[in-house]
Amino acid sequence: MTIVRWDSSRDVAALQERMSRMLEGFYVRPQEDVTRGAWVPAVDPGKVNAEYKAGLLTVRLPLREEAKPKQIKVAVAVAA
Repeated sequence: MTIVRWDSSRDVAALQERMSRMLEGFYVRPQEDVTRGAWVPAVDPGKVNAEYKAGLLTVRLPLREEAKPKQIKVAVAVAA
């Protein structure tokens, strides 16, 4: 009787290495700066805030006062 010991971490590492070599020519991470632009007319440009933390870019775009929804009071007449 033969006992075979399977080392899954070694097999997974070897598979990852083979996949990396196979995909090496297909995917190349860009080394230049990436820029994107968009026009959002309802945003107050003086209050825009961006924060890059832990690999996540958070951009806050506050609305202008005139673009915010307004509440209008409605008077209801009671029938007598």
